[in-house]
Amino acid sequence: MGQFIHSVRGNPTITIYEIRPDKDPVTLHERIWHTRLLCPGGGTYVWNDQLQTMESTIYGNPLQLKDGPAVPAVLQGIQRADFSVAFENGGLHAVMSVDRDPAIKE
Repeated sequence: MGQFIHSVRGNPTITIYEIRPDKDPVTLHERIWHTRLLCPGGGTYVWNDQLQTMESTIYGNPLQLKDGPAVPAVLQGIQRADFSVAFENGGLHAVMSVDRDPAIKE
């Protein structure tokens, strides 16, 4: 359910783009922010015309929930992850190391 919460929280970000009904909200977001919105379950965001809101193809929307995977595919097989963050030279330095189970393919 935690992954769903993150997916639903992303919906207001693109639902607000409904003020431009002539534009696809996902495409409009990409054009403005130069980044693609990603569903944590590996699906996509689509417009639900009946409810007039964006929804995840994997997790649905707050009014119509869908059962998605407990662990998104991208996280399956992670055995260990180390993260560190430091402020240095007037900026931020972040390092991430992930060990995966070689038997599990993405």
